[in-house]
Amino acid sequence: MSSKFQAYSLDFLTIFALQAEAISEETGCWLYLASQHPYALTPFTHFASKRLRLEAAPEVAECHKVFGSTMSALLRASKRSRVDVEKARSIAEDKLADAEAHVAAVESDLARAQSEIEARDRLIASLLSRSGSTDE
Repeated sequence: MSSKFQAYSLDFLTIFALQAEAISEETGCWLYLASQHPYALTPFTHFASKRLRLEAAPEVAECHKVFGSTMSALLRASKRSRVDVEKARSIAEDKLADAEAHVAAVESDLARAQSEIEARDRLIASLLSRSGSTDE
């Protein structure tokens, strides 16, 4: 993740949290927000309104725990998917290299066989020309 994106995200999340707090204060609602960028190297970002933290602290902790576990699972799955794709690409490249080596070997064998056929054709032509010249 680029430093420009990180700075933007931090600014955005700060503004977002301030607005969420204002909404919570103005409406008196319980508010919980959480987010996680798939390529972030940092833990998820979260916000719990003051009222929610005061009235349901253990439940907020449980929300953090569940969301954190969910994000960890998603991040592992995303990484696993990227690893699987990379592994498949590597296997495909190895198979391609093997196939190209096989094609090169077959082409070499073909060239050698064509040379042998041409040499035999020349020998046959030579023998036929000698045999024709001795028959006369």
